Amino acid sequence: MNAKSTDSQSHADNKVVKSSATIVKLPRKQVSAYTEELAEEICTTIATSITALETLCSENPHWPTERTIYKWLSRNQEFHGNYIRAKEFQAELLVDRLLDLINSDYLSKYIDELGNVRIDPVYAELMRLKFEIIKFLAAKFSPHKYG
Repeated sequence: MNAKSTDSQSHADNKVVKSSATIVKLPRKQVSAYTEELAEEICTTIATSITALETLCSENPHWPTERTIYKWLSRNQEFHGNYIRAKEFQAELLVDRLLDLINSDYLSKYIDELGNVRIDPVYAELMRLKFEIIKFLAAKFSPHKYG
């Protein structure tokens, strides 16, 4: 492994780990050959997860990098169509998550100095922000339905 004490950005395919002013470049993934089986696995995983593509790529060492997947999308019509459908399914999962958050009775409550039950305003703002992010992503992934 190479270690550099510089804050410059690495190539998009490199993973960079920063620790106290030292940047450690991890080896590149070697997967770049497109196969139908791998493309199907990628789309199925996306369709059944609310995890970001970059995270999925790092969690699955046999997958290519995010950059390579984007190249595949631009070069393969069938993969592109399957990927779009997978993102639409992912939007459904996000909306389900939003509904779970709305329907949950898990609010950060406290009792004020007068004995009244109150909702923590910081928690309420965090929940509002989560709702906005989920709504945005659902509209982005499935614009004809949530846009």
